[in-house]
Amino acid sequence: MGGGVWQDNFDGTYTQLDDEYYVPATGYSCLDLYLMGLISPAEVPDFFLPKLCTHSAFV
Repeated sequence: MGGGVWQDNFDGTYTQLDDEYYVPATGYSCLDLYLMGLISPAEVPDFFLPKLCTHSAFV
């Protein structure tokens, strides 16, 4: 689904890692598999959606 890779800053905030960073070997997420009809809703673990995201300048 084109999600990003997020790093927990352990202060209640998260940082999206570099746009060029991804791990193709990880394959599809459980949510992707569910949306494709390959697994049941019970097989999708809890997840979170970041809210109130702000774009910070790159340093």
